[in-house]
Amino acid sequence: MNTGHAEALIPMIERVVARAGIAVSEIDRIVVTNGPGTFTGIRTGVAAARALALATRAEIVAVSSLWAIAAGALATGGLRAGIDALLIAMDARKGQIYAQVVDMAGRELTEPQLLEAEQVAGLVAELRVAVVGTGAAVVIASSHETGRVISSVRSATFSASPDARHLLAAADRRSMNGPLLPHYLRPPDAKPQADKSLPWSTT
Repeated sequence: MNTGHAEALIPMIERVVARAGIAVSEIDRIVVTNGPGTFTGIRTGVAAARALALATRAEIVAVSSLWAIAAGALATGGLRAGIDALLIAMDARKGQIYAQVVDMAGRELTEPQLLEAEQVAGLVAELRVAVVGTGAAVVIASSHETGRVISSVRSATFSASPDARHLLAAADRRSMNGPLLPHYLRPPDAKPQADKSLPWSTT
């Protein structure tokens, strides 16, 4: 969705809860992706999770949006034998990539990072990886150009999208002890227009 995240999310949660035949008060654990990604999407998801947790006293499990994509790819199958890990590469625009490495058991080998496309290959060293996500083609091409060719990648590359069903794999992960915070990785593009603001008065 480009717009309307907040308007769509709460009714969608209500429909899912109703279909499951439970009350919202019965929810005891909330899994939410806290980034990286679009500012609107992250803010909406984090705010909704906070509100639900406050209302239900449910525990919150926060996962990387890149890990969620990896979970979907692992659950879907079709990966070639001999692959050591998934390299999730999502187009962050401006020639940059959101990247994370997850092994075939779903364990995070790196934290999510914001990198230039030519830097991403350095995350996987000697690992044989499948590249997943909207930035996969750019990362592969860049790795060849810089001489850091990603192993076993040509026939193993595919795209995957996060799917709520696969987030069930996160339900047994450790819940958060501290506050749920968005993980943007970079500052917003939008900035206040100084020349449009009213002048300050000290009198």
